[in-house]
Amino acid sequence: MARVYLDYNATSVPRVSAKEAVAAAMMAPANASSVHTEGRAARAIVEDARHQLAVLIGAEPECIFFTSGATESNATALSPQLELAGEKVRCDVLVLSGVEHPSVRAGGSFGEDAAIYIPVDRNGVVDVGALEGVLQGHRAQKRRAFVSVMAANNETGVLQPLRRIADVVHENDGVFHTDAVQVVGKIPFDLRESGADLVSITSHKLGGPQGAGAVVSAHRDTRLPAIMRGGGQERGRRQGTESVAAIAGFGAAA
Repeated sequence: MARVYLDYNATSVPRVSAKEAVAAAMMAPANASSVHTEGRAARAIVEDARHQLAVLIGAEPECIFFTSGATESNATALSPQLELAGEKVRCDVLVLSGVEHPSVRAGGSFGEDAAIYIPVDRNGVVDVGALEGVLQGHRAQKRRAFVSVMAANNETGVLQPLRRIADVVHENDGVFHTDAVQVVGKIPFDLRESGADLVSITSHKLGGPQGAGAVVSAHRDTRLPAIMRGGGQERGRRQGTESVAAIAGFGAAA
């Protein structure tokens, strides 16, 4: 009997278009930071992929920067100090749902023990009333919250009410991030409609190769402290030579 692969929440079957894009990108030396002909060709591949992802989720291309995957995207996004729309923002507390992925529970630059957890109901949906109470309490103490709630759970598939959560977060001067890796490419996802300030996505959950992910911002002029330094790639937001082939497959899968 032929096996049928169903574990798409762990990793998806690569799309034919993604495999072809990866193979094509590997036919020539490709460092997207190089200024010679081959480097410019590699840069064009990266920028094409950025535009493809922007169309998929309703973002602006310049608001997307590539990473090695969702874990790095989450670790980068969860930062107490950042810039949104050119404005410096400092967050004093990290607030998570009780059902987040381990890469979010690790806390990013906040640290693993920094989080306050919001309960979910019997269906696994975040208690938005409890979240609002926590945020109002911190706002009264002039403490800004960074809130992260996944778009869909990787084990149960439960979808969270992102727009309601975003509205509550913003009413209390907070920053809202969502780990959307289980949603993007499977069901429609629009950055603006979600209300999120920052979104994490990854290639291998939507039919692309492993080894590529992205952080997406709803705001231009967003800066997050780079967790790897020394190269200047991705306009200084994620440094280290881009994996052109993986990014090409990511874009093709989109």
